[in-house]
Amino acid sequence: ASAARGGQRPPQQPHSQGQQRVPDRPTTQGSAPGPSRGRGRGGGTTDTRGPQGRVFELRSAEEPAAPTATGTIFIYGSPVRVLFDTGATHSFISDSCVEHLGLDTVEGMPFIIGLPNGGRVRGTREIHGCPIFVGTHVLLVDFFVMSLEHEEVILGMDWMDRHSAVLDVGRRTVTLSTELGQVEVFRGWDLGKTGMVISAIRAARLIAQGCEAFWCYAMKEGGSPALEDIPVACDFTDVFAEPSSLPPQRSVDFGIDLEPGTRPISKAPYRMAPVEMLELKRQLEELAEKGFIRP
Repeated sequence: ASAARGGQRPPQQPHSQGQQRVPDRPTTQGSAPGPSRGRGRGGGTTDTRGPQGRVFELRSAEEPAAPTATGTIFIYGSPVRVLFDTGATHSFISDSCVEHLGLDTVEGMPFIIGLPNGGRVRGTREIHGCPIFVGTHVLLVDFFVMSLEHEEVILGMDWMDRHSAVLDVGRRTVTLSTELGQVEVFRGWDLGKTGMVISAIRAARLIAQGCEAFWCYAMKEGGSPALEDIPVACDFTDVFAEPSSLPPQRSVDFGIDLEPGTRPISKAPYRMAPVEMLELKRQLEELAEKGFIRP
């Protein structure tokens, strides 16, 4: 995406097929009604009052033919899905991400974003000097705020050119240079292996819109781990061995003396579910077989 401000015209960028351009003519923003001053050619009148700014079409930030890389960066400690896009001349952040993170925005000159399908998106909000955590370095970026469907942040050529970014599509890596001359290699996701991944922000928005969500988890079947698989315990198998019966007879037996005539407490058992009854029966039979308890 490319935009011009303050009367400066951006360098011409090649446009892919199917992408439209806005004619290079200034557009008056916020002109107040009133009498006109001055005459142009052909007897027409022109209004010179009110602030003026040039608005050019921004190239699509989702151009499929441009090399891209996807990964995760951090903004104020929160993970954010990012797209490094060489087809975008500016950097963008989704309005839902701005609202979720509570970022401060400023009203700038109006801009227009042209999409590959011919549609256009207008906006005015910007974020200046937003710190992002890429790898092990904190870097600053200026964002245009707009509605993004699949990504939360798009880093375009304005930011990548500032940090001399080199995008390796095959390895899914982005090599960056900081202001201090340090080199940072960012490793993105291999979408061919990981499949489609969406952020928690987008997932919450889809659920709020009525989409179905499913919670899946995996459990490893089997009982408790074997003694040989437990660290430290495997070195002392003779000490940690499972008891198979009562300990041998000792010279002095430990016992708890009861008052003469004391009988076991008679208490009605509480009602248990069938599954609980089966588990209790299994444990009692196991203890009785080992001699730990007697009927």
